[in-house]
Amino acid sequence: MLALLQHVSIIGLAIMLFIVFSPYNLILGIAGTIFRIGEGLIQIYNEINTWGLFNLARQYSGISGAEKNALIDLGLIILQTKNSIWTLATTLYGIGILAYSILFVT
Repeated sequence: MLALLQHVSIIGLAIMLFIVFSPYNLILGIAGTIFRIGEGLIQIYNEINTWGLFNLARQYSGISGAEKNALIDLGLIILQTKNSIWTLATTLYGIGILAYSILFVT
């Protein structure tokens, strides 16, 4: 829940920064806001997928045999997706921070 609150706060901060700094450079303000909001939304999606791992762990303790192998494979798929999405979110974060940094310097 704290991670979701963090990502929602990132989105709120991006919107507030746009309101404050867009009069100075509208294009950089829009770029920073879009990339940071995109990063926040992707991170929220990633956190929801992580909850799926908790559900798999609960199911894993109560079964045996081939079903365990199927849950292990599903967990690995979720982790691979999480890592791919995290790479995209980090890229958006970097571009958004760069746009804000240039905006702040100017």
